[in-house]
Parts: sequence; C-alpha cells; structure tokens
Amino acid sequence: EVMLFRELVKVRYNVFFHAIQDTIPLFRTTQWLWFATAILYSYGDFVAEIITSNQDLHHFLQYAQYWTSISFLFYSGTFVLTISTMQVGHIKFQLNQLSWTIVVLCLTVGQLKYIMHNIY
Repeated sequence: EVMLFRELVKVRYNVFFHAIQDTIPLFRTTQWLWFATAILYSYGDFVAEIITSNQDLHHFLQYAQYWTSISFLFYSGTFVLTISTMQVGHIKFQLNQLSWTIVVLCLTVGQLKYIMHNIY
C-alpha cells in the first residue's frame, strides 16, 4: 500500500518538480499526512470492529471507542495544514495535486478497506 501510494503520487510529482521545488512549503508532507489519515481511519475502524466483536479483546474496548475521534482530529489537523500551506500563485496547481492525492487514496486505501471487510 505504501509503495503503491508512493509510486502513484511520484508520477505527478516528477512532472511538476521544477515548478514547486522551492516555492511550496510542506508539499510532500501534506500528501503523506493525507495518506496517514486515510490509513488511520481505515485500519482504526477495522480494528475497533474486531475489538468489539471478539470477547477476548474486550479489555481494549475502552480505547476502541476513541478511534473515530482520533481519526477526525488527525483529519482536521491535516486539513488545516493543507489550507495553511496554500500559496497565492500556486493555488490552482495545489488543488490539482490535492485532487490527484484523493484519487490515489481512493485507488489504494479505499480498495483495501472493502477487501478487508469482505475477508474478515
């Protein structure tokens, strides 16, 4: 998953590297934060579901109820960071990159979530 995300994001990054090299701060960081947010939500939801359905893991139940809140907090922080790194001359480019990142997340993490639910 990590390698697939890396390769798909790298496709567009290599094409536009000369335009963003020193002008857009935290460009790659925000892409990886969106990936981490999606993974945290997907795996957190899956782990919380397993904890609630398995009697042997009920001692983790008090922690499992916070997965959604933690995921939302991480999403909110990533969203604020993404908006705060927008540059006046590069907003169109940054929104295109954000759209590409969301498409890549749907291709990688979205499929994983539904496969995991079908298997387990």
